Amino acid sequence: MRTRVVRCSAPRRPVGRVLALLVLGLALAAAAGPAPAQPARLAEHVLLVTLDGARPDGLRGAGIDALLQEAAASMHAQTTVPPLTASAHMSMVSGVGPDRHGVRENDWRPGMPYPRVPTIFSAAKQAGLRAALFTQKGYVRVIADPQYLDRVELVRWRPATLTADLVEATAAYVRAARPHLTLAHISEPDVVGHAEGWMSFAYLQALRRGVAAVGALRQAYRDAGLDGRTVVIVTADHGGIERDHRVVVPEVMTVPWIMMGPGVKRGVALERRIAVYDTAPTILAVLGVPVPPGWVGTVVEEAFEGR
Repeated sequence: MRTRVVRCSAPRRPVGRVLALLVLGLALAAAAGPAPAQPARLAEHVLLVTLDGARPDGLRGAGIDALLQEAAASMHAQTTVPPLTASAHMSMVSGVGPDRHGVRENDWRPGMPYPRVPTIFSAAKQAGLRAALFTQKGYVRVIADPQYLDRVELVRWRPATLTADLVEATAAYVRAARPHLTLAHISEPDVVGHAEGWMSFAYLQALRRGVAAVGALRQAYRDAGLDGRTVVIVTADHGGIERDHRVVVPEVMTVPWIMMGPGVKRGVALERRIAVYDTAPTILAVLGVPVPPGWVGTVVEEAFEGR
C-alpha cells in the first residue's frame, strides 16, 4: 500500500498586506529617529586638577599666565552653594548641584553610603575606561565609589610637603597604569588659606606650588608617552576670604576653569557662564562617552576648536 504524503505550506499573505506592513515599519522607525550616536572622542586621557581654595585673582599673582596662553579659560566660573570642598567636587563629577546629589557638608567616612547619582567615574567604567582619584582629604572620597575606580588613594598628610606628596603619588600611578581619567585634588591652598588667610603671602606661595604641580603632572603624562593625547582641566572647588569660605560672596564663589590639550582652543577667554557642574559633561565629551540623562551641566563647547 503506497503512503500518500501531504505537503502543508503556510498561507500566503496578500502582497498588498505585506507592503502595508513594510511601510508601517519604516514609518515607525522614522518617527523614532536615528539611534543616539557615540560622541566623537577628542582625547584618550583626561587629567582633572582641582586646586582647593584657589581664587582666580590669586592665581594671576602665582604665575598662571603661561598656562592661560595655551588654554581656553574662564576666570569667573562659579562654584556650588554651599561652597564646600565635598559639595563642589561632587558636582564636578556628577553634573548636578547639591540639591540633586545631596552632599552639603564635608562629612563622609568609610562605611557611609555614596550618593546615588551617575558620575564621570561610573560612565567611564561603563565605557571600559580606567579612572583614579588622588586626594589628601578623607571626606573627598564621597565622590569615588570604589566599584567605579581602579585606584582611590588617600595620600599621606605631611604639612611641609602636601603638594609634592600628592604630585608624586599621582605621577607614579600615571606612568605605571596610564589611566584614562584621573582627578588630582591639591589641598594645600585651602589649608594655608584657613591658617594664614586668603591672599596672604603664604597663600600665594601655596598657589605657586599648585601651578608648578600642574606642570609636573603634565610631564608625567609626557613620560608615559601620552603627550598630545591628554586634555587637562584645572579648576577649584571654592575661593576664600580672610580665613573662611562658608559665605556666599564673589571672593568665595568665583573659581578658575582652565582647559588645554588636543582639540582645545589656545589663549582664548571663555565668555559663557561656567559652573563647576559643567566640568563633568565636558570631560565625558572629551573622552567620547555619552552623558547620563538628567545632568544639568552642559558641555563647554566654546572651548573646542571648530565649534
